[in-house]
Amino acid sequence: MCRELVHSFGGAVATSTLLGVPLGHNSSFLEGPAFAPPFIRDAIWCASANSTTEEGKDLADLRVLVDVGDIPVQEIRDCGIEDERLMKVVSDSVKIVMDELDSHDVYIRFHDPLRPLVLGGDHSISYPIVRAISEKLGGQVDILHFDAHPDLYDAFEGNYYSHASSFARIMEGGYARRLLQAIFYSLIFLSINKEGREQAKKFGVEQYEMRHFSKDRPFLENLVLNSIKWSI
Repeated sequence: MCRELVHSFGGAVATSTLLGVPLGHNSSFLEGPAFAPPFIRDAIWCASANSTTEEGKDLADLRVLVDVGDIPVQEIRDCGIEDERLMKVVSDSVKIVMDELDSHDVYIRFHDPLRPLVLGGDHSISYPIVRAISEKLGGQVDILHFDAHPDLYDAFEGNYYSHASSFARIMEGGYARRLLQAIFYSLIFLSINKEGREQAKKFGVEQYEMRHFSKDRPFLENLVLNSIKWSI
């Protein structure tokens, strides 16, 4: 139905697509991120704001932004699917939504791939998402990562796919050309520990911490503004 409706409006010219990944079992603490996608959607379409961008595009127009729903993560896990295969499902799903579907149900590449806006989900999904984008585009990508933690543990608490190990998997796989991490944490506790710093050095990760914020602020502000500009 969605495809027919888009074509009735004159064809798909969307640049971005929403995909939900309700996965939370790789979190070492609370698994609430598994319930997040519908709440994020509610916030996106909240009546307190409108859906028009600065360029005059209406995100409510299916030709601009397409929402393809959620990956049925829990149903897949209920079938006994382990994380290695589940991560492949996430990667394959991201690749699919980056394609443009023509009226004959054939995936084509006449235009640039759609930009996937993925709604998580704990941070373990970062790995299959980045892997998919890198493989789809045919090369390494640059990543700007905002977090309170670097997520570079080799296998946090023995979990290879832990939410705290996602960027270790990304860097091991060679999917990132450059990883810049803006680590915003309390100056009193929860800073980058020894393993996080060793892993960053091993993989050549550029880390910017709160303690150096005043010095790095001009660079980070310029980086953020340009990232937002090129992501729209």
